[in-house]
Amino acid sequence: MSRTGEGKNPPSFEIPAQACDCHMHVFGPYDTFRLGDDRSYTPPENDANALLGHLDELGLDRGVIVTATAYGTDN
Repeated sequence: MSRTGEGKNPPSFEIPAQACDCHMHVFGPYDTFRLGDDRSYTPPENDANALLGHLDELGLDRGVIVTATAYGTDN
């Protein structure tokens, strides 16, 4: 996959080998992955490429995607 991170805000410390972001969400694109109708918030779109860019910016190769409540029960 293509990663779009620009490295604007890298961490100020060395990331340990095999480190993992243990909680992150992917939102959208909403024309393909609709949010739940009965949700309490509407997050901005943050697609898979944005998530990969974020991991690059942090210097991480791994992460755990967690289903957000904004999707309702459609996991």
